[in-house]
Amino acid sequence: YFGSRTAGVLLVWPTPPPAGVEDISSNEEKGCWDPWTKEDKEQVSRAAQSLALALSMDSDRAQERARTEQFRVTLADSLHQVKNPLQAMRTYAKLLQRKIDTEEQLTDDKSTGTMPGYNGPLMGRTTGTSAPQLLNLAENMMVQSDRVIDLLLPMDSLVDVIEEEGKRQDEL
Repeated sequence: YFGSRTAGVLLVWPTPPPAGVEDISSNEEKGCWDPWTKEDKEQVSRAAQSLALALSMDSDRAQERARTEQFRVTLADSLHQVKNPLQAMRTYAKLLQRKIDTEEQLTDDKSTGTMPGYNGPLMGRTTGTSAPQLLNLAENMMVQSDRVIDLLLPMDSLVDVIEEEGKRQDEL
């Protein structure tokens, strides 16, 4: 039988017969010499139990490793699923800031007469939202997404620790 790391082989042989006694191990008559002494039988039994225990422990360890790896993969995937929308929000906030800056530059150019064909603000005209309000919203989106990502950093570290522990166990 082979476990993931333990291979067990149990070789046993009887105690040789005492000098001058023929090997009559095939004779099952009462009172005949038995090649397996009581101590031999007990030792074989202890060895078999030890081997069975070692194989069982090895199997349990392999199952635990598989559960740990499954947990690590699930945790890493979940973190990825949470962080992706946060990164998207952060990116959107940066784009919003750039668009507002561009709009303010265009508005300034319109008031100085250097932007022919510009007819008004790109954003905020229909909603009544001012550029400072939108900039504040964008800044808050970036700050809060960074905050949540920072809160998730210990979980990223946990994934790394679990992965390193798995590699260490594989080396044993």
